[in-house]
Amino acid sequence: MSIGSHGGFSLFEVLIAACLLACVATAATSLTLVSGREVAAVARASAARGIAAATLERLRSLPFVRPPSTGTAPVPPSVVGELFPHAVTALNRVDAFVSGPVNGGGATFTTQSQAGDVAITNEAMFVRSTAAGWRPVPWSAVEGFVADQAAVLPGDALRVKVTVRWPAGALMRTYALDAVLAGDQQTGHGDASLPAGD
Repeated sequence: MSIGSHGGFSLFEVLIAACLLACVATAATSLTLVSGREVAAVARASAARGIAAATLERLRSLPFVRPPSTGTAPVPPSVVGELFPHAVTALNRVDAFVSGPVNGGGATFTTQSQAGDVAITNEAMFVRSTAAGWRPVPWSAVEGFVADQAAVLPGDALRVKVTVRWPAGALMRTYALDAVLAGDQQTGHGDASLPAGD
């Protein structure tokens, strides 16, 4: 009886085949996990873009300034009331504050909110229309402004930046939209900036 003529696989051949199968299965599992994470990252980025766009659209739907109060009726929201309620540092809060001029610019009012692990920041600055485009209103013309008490606005419009930040693994991703909102609500229409960190 001959030992090597059985026609089956040797133990060595079976072990090599099992190793190859394990490598292919590991690679397929790894590819599935990576693609699943990528799909989740794209979904999060899309949701962040949606939050930024919806915020600007909601602001565009508001009147630029509040109409005069009529007795006991609640005062409706307005773009100025929500984005730049005051320029008095004593009225600042941790989540809503005015900051003075930076690099020769005007005053910026920042509002911060959180939706789960997504951070939303609105920044607004009064601007004036000039032949050279929109220019910041100087701090001296804005300082002391309080929306509910002002008879005149310090600027023609508000330059608005809506920034959304969300975690993506160990990194933070950012998406921002910019627009100029004016009394006629026709200026700007939310020009999308390139997403930072994507």
